[in-house]
Amino acid sequence: MYVERLKKIKALGFNHVRHHSTIMPPEYFEACDEVGMLPNAEFPIGYPWQMPYTNHWRKVSPAGGCAEKTLDFYRKRFEQSVRDCRNYTCIFAWVGGNEFYMGEDQFDRKNPLTRDFMKIVRTLDPDRFFIDTDGEWEGYILDAANDRDSLDMYIVLFDEWADLSSIVGKKYDMSKSLAGKHVYDKFTHNSAVKDPVPLKPVISHETANFTTFTRPDVLPFFEASNFKPFWMADSVAKLEKLGLLKEADNWALASEKLCMRLHKHNIEALRKRQHIVGYHWWLIQDYWSSSDGIFDFAFRQKPAFKTEEILKFNSPVVLLQSGIKFAYASGEKLNGNFIVSNYGGKDFSAEFSGFVVSDGKRVAQIPASKISIPNGKVRKCADFSAAFEIQSDAPRQFDVFVNARADDGRIINNDWRFWVFPAKIPAPQGRLVADAQAAAKLPSAWHVRKLKSGAKYAAKEGEIFFASALDDSVMQSLKNGAKVVLLNPSNFAPLTMRYKPQWWRAGGSEQSNYVGGYIEKSSLLAPLAPEFYCAEAL
Repeated sequence: MYVERLKKIKALGFNHVRHHSTIMPPEYFEACDEVGMLPNAEFPIGYPWQMPYTNHWRKVSPAGGCAEKTLDFYRKRFEQSVRDCRNYTCIFAWVGGNEFYMGEDQFDRKNPLTRDFMKIVRTLDPDRFFIDTDGEWEGYILDAANDRDSLDMYIVLFDEWADLSSIVGKKYDMSKSLAGKHVYDKFTHNSAVKDPVPLKPVISHETANFTTFTRPDVLPFFEASNFKPFWMADSVAKLEKLGLLKEADNWALASEKLCMRLHKHNIEALRKRQHIVGYHWWLIQDYWSSSDGIFDFAFRQKPAFKTEEILKFNSPVVLLQSGIKFAYASGEKLNGNFIVSNYGGKDFSAEFSGFVVSDGKRVAQIPASKISIPNGKVRKCADFSAAFEIQSDAPRQFDVFVNARADDGRIINNDWRFWVFPAKIPAPQGRLVADAQAAAKLPSAWHVRKLKSGAKYAAKEGEIFFASALDDSVMQSLKNGAKVVLLNPSNFAPLTMRYKPQWWRAGGSEQSNYVGGYIEKSSLLAPLAPEFYCAEAL
């Protein structure tokens, strides 16, 4: 089983795996040796409050305390693990545990246990990396003043809670972190930084908490199992009762496509940073009560997570772009440059070229050029600019395709999507009506019929009703066959409709929608969502 799954994972471009607070059994390390995968061996201390002497540990420990006995037990178990597994070639690093220094108090930073772990590794397996904890606040550990000899490299938690669309270009900006401008300011030192270079290589910790809608057909895989999918059973039954079970796969596919786009933008932003040498993609498989994996609970690869698409940005050598926006106004100029991130083990020389496509036709050519990028470097390889004089009354999608044909015959490729919108947005076809609050947000050139404040109105078929709240007027308008644009969806349902990152266990609230938006074919937004999900155009 391990060999079969590791081969699938490696085929997606991965060469390293982190197991959260887990040292796997011998047969797993044997499989990693066979397949060529580099796992960490991370001692099973899951969180800092499981460390003796922290405030939380004092509260939950047995009466009288047993800190020294606990520390002694941890040391003995870790030493035995190193003795048992040190002859496996595959182990990349010994790790003391998870997020030791991200706790409620900072006593754990002085805890002798991690230094004891380090001494065990330095004595019994001295050629192996030792990392005292997997996960540190970026604003703390990237400051050279906080370095320690029990870290052979930094595994850094960047801002995984933020809305990716607003921070994607800044998330991995280490000058921001080192200058003390990170959200976790209590862990930073306010020093001016220019062109920051961390003291040690950086791996991104638990990168990208994006979730998909779970497909109901995974439920039968739990039958006759000790694992009870309590988080799915009621939901699937409710979908069936409402007659929506057949729709669920469409929702799942849309959310998977969105999740893939988010991972692409996130990893590409990370790959542009010279000093980040790896990342722990969160996760490879769905975890209980959540659905944030490439593979689902039955270890089936999700349909939208296509191997060839993942390899475009999850490979040793990746083509990147800088400067291409998500959207442009008609006539605006496209400016960008292309970058190569080369971690292929040797210098990369290739013939680079590309083109721009819209409506199935090539509309611009990217001149061919010879590129050469040293191993372990992230370098600009080409520039591109073109004027788009497009007169269109509708949004129009463009795709930029680039490829590099290497001297050794390999072909590396990637692509990016952007939209061009009319400089002046034309009014929708139909009679336009809006309530007083919604009318204030619409272009005056549209000549919308504005209702008096508080007026009730039931729009008719052929009319488009812009409403600011879900009320009886909206419901009657829909019954009449009118199209309705609800400008404020907050009272549509007790859900947060904006996609947002999440963590374990389906996030923190059942009243939040974490899986993106599905766009019906009949929606006014359908022209902006040819694949029926909210992507860059939205």
